[in-house]
Amino acid sequence: MGAGLAPGYRIYAWLVGLAGIGAALLFSWGHGLADPTALILFVAMSSLAEFLDVRLPTGIRLSLSFAPVLPCFLLLGTVEAMWVNMLSSLLGNALPRRRPAFIAVFNLGQYALACLAAGLVYRAVGGATGPDGGAGGAMGPGALLLVLTYFVVNHLLVTWYAGWRDAGNLRSAPRKVLDVIRGSLGWDVLNYLVTIPVGLSMATAYSLQGPIWAAMVFVPVLAVAYILRLHLELQAAHRRLTVIQEVGRQLNATLERERVLDMLTGAIRRLVKCDVCAIFLKGGEDGVLHLARLDHPHPATFPLSCLRPGEGELGRLLAERRAAVTSNAVSAGWLHVDPDDPAPPRGAAVVPLLMDGGLLGALWVSSTEAGACSPQELQALEVLGTQAAVAVQNATLYRRAEELSVTDDLTGLYNHRYFTRQLQYAIGQCGSRGETVALVYVDLDDLGNYNNTYGHVVGDALLREFGQTLRSAVREIDVPTRYGGDEFAVILAGASREEALAVAERIRARVEAHVFDGPDGPLRITASIGVAVFPEDAENATDLVRAADQAMYVAKSEGGNRVVCARARS
Repeated sequence: MGAGLAPGYRIYAWLVGLAGIGAALLFSWGHGLADPTALILFVAMSSLAEFLDVRLPTGIRLSLSFAPVLPCFLLLGTVEAMWVNMLSSLLGNALPRRRPAFIAVFNLGQYALACLAAGLVYRAVGGATGPDGGAGGAMGPGALLLVLTYFVVNHLLVTWYAGWRDAGNLRSAPRKVLDVIRGSLGWDVLNYLVTIPVGLSMATAYSLQGPIWAAMVFVPVLAVAYILRLHLELQAAHRRLTVIQEVGRQLNATLERERVLDMLTGAIRRLVKCDVCAIFLKGGEDGVLHLARLDHPHPATFPLSCLRPGEGELGRLLAERRAAVTSNAVSAGWLHVDPDDPAPPRGAAVVPLLMDGGLLGALWVSSTEAGACSPQELQALEVLGTQAAVAVQNATLYRRAEELSVTDDLTGLYNHRYFTRQLQYAIGQCGSRGETVALVYVDLDDLGNYNNTYGHVVGDALLREFGQTLRSAVREIDVPTRYGGDEFAVILAGASREEALAVAERIRARVEAHVFDGPDGPLRITASIGVAVFPEDAENATDLVRAADQAMYVAKSEGGNRVVCARARS
């Protein structure tokens, strides 16, 4: 999709909107509006109903706005009903909710087309509209066909827009249209089953007593709908509060970072109806937020691996420490999607995780639909973000303290305490599966002479540099440790004797080839290495260390700078 090219569904929205508005102006040309006072009253009632719509937890929107439109159809005329419908959409929806221009124009146009089609069909079957229709027109059998035509045209125009929008391309739109129809048809029918009797009652009251009596019929029904809306909002707020309280208790009970991230993604799913949720955390001093957890149906297509505060629109929001929501993440400049993405994100929200005013991370949610989350849900995410920041910070500090407790200060390798624990664990796990555990035992040749010649400061620097060399020579899955002094051990879980010998020889060669910095110029050292394998050379961790140590002493006695393998037990 080019940067300046509007998506196809937007073009469709503009075409439908402009066609409907044009048709409305054409049919209204030279038409004198009947009973302007009644029209103003009907516009006010329909606009209020549009504004006070009821949103179900599933995201379906129910509105009584068609109820005032129906008596306009039957008693005032098609043109009057069309303008009541269009103006109520503008005044009750587009303006107060600041809808994008193409959505506002689309709604005006599709309402106009639905009204015109319904009016034409109604007249074609002999239905009388306008002042000449009288009360009989309001209750005539053709009213059902009028409503059915309006419903079909309105539903098809809207579902085609929603399906095309969610599919992202015209080829996949028909399947998405069917999905939208299946998801909303039942609720739409129920909505009309409520509004039609109300509308017909208003038409009867209007024809007998005038527009004020029609309003008196409508207002109590609207009040009931508003009470239902408040009830649902209170239920949703209670549910969000319950989730936040439960997660808060759970977060306070753990210091494991992975467990914290699991609980946060689960809480996000319970708070917001979304297709994707992700957690980004600060990874270093550069302030970049890296992807720490992703819950996505197609993880490989997720376009964000990191967030850089101050860079791009998303980065600007994070730099300003501001939570935000958008109905279209792509057009808002938040991200660029892969054209092959089967479920491109549309609605999205981002919430910064703040700790003492500093940016610790961010929460991300997105949906293939435009409404990723409501303002109330965004507020709930912000509250969750406050709890999440504290939990992540505590887990990070705990992990750092735990790492320090098992890390050798000088070399940065694991220390003897961690070695003992990890070797026992590896033997227990691999032994239960019938796998081997290899141990590579390394001793630096003549390090004592270097200490006597150059001092322990130089010796410590040499050990520090050796730690880096050792780490670079072993595999990613291996566990390099400083066993003590100038002795080192590497645990190779699941490795065979041949694999362990290959790693040991690579360590020996790297050490021999490495040039260490010395006070009087470059220094070179060598290493004597022993290799032992469980269960061939030992039946437990203590015997495995003894076997590898003895093999190392054999290598040292033979002149050093070599690898010796322990002899298998007889």
